[in-house]
Amino acid sequence: MAFNYNGPNTVAQNLHPTMSVSPIAIRGSIHATVLPSGTSEFYVAHWDGETLQAPAGVSPDLLLVTDSTNIPDAVLLGSKVLAFENAYTPQSQIDWTQTYPDQVINYHAGGIVVGSLGNDSITMWGNGNSIVEGGEGNDLVYTGSGDDTIASGKGNDSIYAGDGIDTVRLAGARENYSHHVLEDGSVQITNTTSSAVTTLFDTEIISFGTGGSLVITDDTEDAAAMRLYEVLLGRAPDADGAKFWLDTLDKGANPLEVIDGFLNSEEYSTTHGELSNSQFVNMLYEKALYRTPDQEGADYWENHLDNGASRRDIAYFFVSSDEATTNSKTVIKLPEPITEIEIIGQTPTEDDHSDHDM
Repeated sequence: MAFNYNGPNTVAQNLHPTMSVSPIAIRGSIHATVLPSGTSEFYVAHWDGETLQAPAGVSPDLLLVTDSTNIPDAVLLGSKVLAFENAYTPQSQIDWTQTYPDQVINYHAGGIVVGSLGNDSITMWGNGNSIVEGGEGNDLVYTGSGDDTIASGKGNDSIYAGDGIDTVRLAGARENYSHHVLEDGSVQITNTTSSAVTTLFDTEIISFGTGGSLVITDDTEDAAAMRLYEVLLGRAPDADGAKFWLDTLDKGANPLEVIDGFLNSEEYSTTHGELSNSQFVNMLYEKALYRTPDQEGADYWENHLDNGASRRDIAYFFVSSDEATTNSKTVIKLPEPITEIEIIGQTPTEDDHSDHDM
């Protein structure tokens, strides 16, 4: 079965910019990609648990699934997008069922999966950059070592994002969610309107439907760098920007170099203009510590600046302080991992260092 669609890009490239936390929007983006007239053909296959309906001689771009039982590996590996039938009803001659069974699926990393309205278990293998829409049930999602994007639905989802810089997208506004860090290092995000709970493991960025993000990290320097958004730019980090700077730090950049990047940015200049040393110190107190400066403290830092200290160094002191860590509205700082050595109270040996470098 082939449909026409516009543009030379693959369906994955077409869908990625329009990936949404809304199942309706997900369906719409697939619908818009599949159905408009164009010069390229888009191939769709269907699996009902027993029979594959597919175009001959080509790998399907989109695999629609009624029942995920025993999907042929060749079909899974060849398709770019996997969607469960009840998440999308195409304009075709296939007789689709209207039930919403729970689905279990293992899929190749780098693909796109759109879950069902049931309770799905979705596993993305490998190191590609995957996109997953869990659907509206209570879903269990595992992704590989790529930089993955997972859209949590309306149910109580558990997401194990694996390695890489991973983003979980939540519908609605930041103010509609609260968070709680559990002892195992996971983060529970509760929608205060619907009471749905999303539990996150190994997730770096939470992106909200109306804009803005939260960054999750157990690394002190990463946390300090991510606070630069609220302190120097007066806003929450955007997901793409956070991913860029986290990746930059992961590759060995010095946090002070990141601060220079913010201070020398056009956005910083446009937001603040030319600040005096006194104004700069006041901004650090208000944006990093969320309080007005005490006179002694303000005088202390202004004196350092007046005598040649760099704004970069002073900003780093503020964003990396315990007070900023506690008061941050845009960064969830997890406890740093505890090594086996610290747990059992041993004195580290040279061999221990080689086994437990963090």
